[in-house]
Amino acid sequence: MVDSGKSDEKLWMDKYIPSDKNELSFHPDTTDILLQLAKKDDFPHMIFYGPEGAGKKTRIRIFLSELFGSGVYKMNNEIKVIKHNSVSIEFCIINSNYHIGNQISIFNLL
Repeated sequence: MVDSGKSDEKLWMDKYIPSDKNELSFHPDTTDILLQLAKKDDFPHMIFYGPEGAGKKTRIRIFLSELFGSGVYKMNNEIKVIKHNSVSIEFCIINSNYHIGNQISIFNLL
C-alpha cells in the first residue's frame, strides 16, 4: 500500500462545526428568527456581520439548508484580486446553486 501523504484529518473546529439547527447553542433569538424566516415564501435580503469566529457562516449554512436542503453544502470557492497602485483588494466568492457570498480583504502593498 502506498501512502499518498494525504490525510482525512480535519481541524477540530471543522470536525465539530454544527450542521443542524438543534446544535446551535448561542444566540437562540437569532436562530428562532432565521428559522421562522425559512418557513416563509418571501424573506428580505440579509447582511450578516460580526467578529471573526462568531458563527455567521455556520448559522447561514443551517438557515440555507432549512430552505433548500443539503445541496447548499456543495460549494465553489473563487478568489479574485484587484490591484490598483499600492492597494490590493481580494474578493473570496463562495457560492452554491442556491446562494452566493463574499468576503473582502484590503491590503496595502508597500
